[in-house]
Order: sequence, then C-alpha cells, then structure tokens
Amino acid sequence: MAKKKCEEHGVSFTKIVSRGQPREAILEHEKEFDLLILGRADWGSKLLGSVSNGVVTKATREVLLVH
Repeated sequence: MAKKKCEEHGVSFTKIVSRGQPREAILEHEKEFDLLILGRADWGSKLLGSVSNGVVTKATREVLLVH
C-alpha cells in the first residue's frame, strides 16, 4: 500500500529486506535515503516503541513517524 501511494504522488519508494534487529537494520541503511518514515502497528499507551525510539535517537537523517 505504501509503494502504491508513493507512486501515485511521484515519490520514490525503495523496499529493503534485512535480517537481524530492526533498529540496527534501519540504521545500517539510513544514509541511502533523505528521509526515514516509520510506522507502528500498535500505538498503545506509548508514543514511541523501542525500534522507533532507537532510530529517532541515533539516526543522522530526518525521521517521520506515522500514526
């Protein structure tokens, strides 16, 4: 669905499949992109989950959190 939305609006979309811990995998590839967009399956009572928190804290690129 995200790829389709990006294509509809002329936004480049790249999907990367990695093994390992999600936070480290995202940070390993961050320099390949201008913007990191992260979603969360369950927002519950916390604003940030452990992956989102780790990426936001350590990323050198801009991060957009999507609810």
